[in-house]
Amino acid sequence: MTRIASPRLAWLPALGALISALALVACGAGATPAAPTPVPAPAPAPAIDPALYVSIETGTLPVVLSAPHGGRTTVPGVPARQTGTTVLDTNTYELATSIQSALASRTGKRASLVAALVSRSYVDFNRAPSEAYESASVAPLYQAYHSVLQQAVLAARSQAGAGALLIDIHGQSSDVTVVFRGTRNGQTAALATLHASPGGFLTGLMALGIDVSPRLAAGTENPDYNGGYIVATYGVATSGGINAVQLEFGLNYRQPRRPSE
Repeated sequence: MTRIASPRLAWLPALGALISALALVACGAGATPAAPTPVPAPAPAPAIDPALYVSIETGTLPVVLSAPHGGRTTVPGVPARQTGTTVLDTNTYELATSIQSALASRTGKRASLVAALVSRSYVDFNRAPSEAYESASVAPLYQAYHSVLQQAVLAARSQAGAGALLIDIHGQSSDVTVVFRGTRNGQTAALATLHASPGGFLTGLMALGIDVSPRLAAGTENPDYNGGYIVATYGVATSGGINAVQLEFGLNYRQPRRPSE
């Protein structure tokens, strides 16, 4: 960040030069100045361990869960991003882990799960690298997230072909009752498959009373929530990709359940 010198301090360089000149006079003109005291090199910044900032689970189902914006952990010594969106998608990490627990309870198996523990203030995993972070210190976190995510997608594809599923979990504040579908209007997933009746993933969500928008495969997605970098990178249109859908959950679906519920 550029600092603008105060007008009252503009005379400091001149004063410094004057003091240096007076010191030479006091010591005798032409005297050899004392050798400067060596300044020790600053200690290198400690490496950031991705394991502290990215949660990873390897599953056996052909399903991959991604939750890039639910982390709250700060990174000591690293400044927060000054550009881009930095707000928390409240309770999306908790939603992802709850989905994982429900899958394990009902099927005895688990999905692969990649979730941010680090705050979006430092790195946004749903952006291209040039937009994702501003400090090179957190680059290893970004690389770790996407390296594991790519491996999980390839493993799911080898198990179930292009019919494997990546669900990128987000939160939106436009409508607390709605879950917005994001596939770039069918570019990242086979919508006929996701909306198939019976058996389609999104059809199943709606059968459970979840208000998915748009409700039909041919429906136009909300341009604010139609799929970001993750689904575009790992979706069916890419080499080795799978069905990838970004789900933007309204707050009603992200509220913690009370023990009696």
